[in-house]
Amino acid sequence: MTKKAIVLVLIIALAFLGMQAFAQTAVPVSQRGYANPNSLISAEALEHIIDRDNVKVVDFRPLTGFATGHIPGAIRIDRNDVADSTAAFNLMAASPEQVAEVLASNGIRPSDTVVVYCDNGMWASRIWWLLSMYGHEDVRILDGGLNRWKDLGMNTRIIGRRSGTAEYHFANPGTATLATIADVQAAVNDSTVVLDTRSLAEFVGETPGGGAGQGGRIPGAVRVEWNQALNADGTFKTAAELQSLYASAGITGDAPVIAYCLGGVRAAHSMFVLEQLLGFENIYNYDGSWLEWSNTAGLPIATGN
Repeated sequence: MTKKAIVLVLIIALAFLGMQAFAQTAVPVSQRGYANPNSLISAEALEHIIDRDNVKVVDFRPLTGFATGHIPGAIRIDRNDVADSTAAFNLMAASPEQVAEVLASNGIRPSDTVVVYCDNGMWASRIWWLLSMYGHEDVRILDGGLNRWKDLGMNTRIIGRRSGTAEYHFANPGTATLATIADVQAAVNDSTVVLDTRSLAEFVGETPGGGAGQGGRIPGAVRVEWNQALNADGTFKTAAELQSLYASAGITGDAPVIAYCLGGVRAAHSMFVLEQLLGFENIYNYDGSWLEWSNTAGLPIATGN
């Protein structure tokens, strides 16, 4: 081996070790000051409980991602499985009955601890929202998602598990955290904060988003992009950091908040932060989001800065 090759190998090895060291520097979930730390689980904590019979790990990614590597024992639930195929807009929330059927067909019981993940937590928050809203008691998001799991050097598999079936029904399902277009229209004229969780380009109208009627935002909305709640390694920031972030947009927990994005996914992530990590009350996800608002005739739209 030449000197140049040896140097290159050393550089790669040091870079890998540096990434491993960086990945392990996250503040423990229990020390971040969250209102409900049990709604989040670290990769390290999941690794310790993953083999328990009452723990079900749900991979909420497309089949292509699952087939190229997933957490051992994970059950894949497709996004369309928990979406209403009859809705006017793509991937809107399925009924409690449909979601319960999906859980039962995958061997998930009402008493199980369900850990949901995707690559970075964005999509995982969508299924967290649905399960929590309909009444599953113990749903947790994997902090940092699959990306952090792999950064820590933890094992993945390419062969899926046979999950079996179970009995499942929601005892008292509701839609308490779902906001409708009527709710948002009313919020424009009262003290409710409308939170836009999209990118700046979407907010000002430069990038409408797929399926949107036009670009822009709901008038009066404030913007905190969903991923501003995350550290560089994909883990959630501390409660103090999150409080500061949202306070800068006027969100302090003393008024209801309706979050929206293009289709209620990024909004669910921000809702998780506000409700579970900061403990704010009266936080809602506008399921139709910009797809519905921008395609509904006669509604006001703001653009520009």
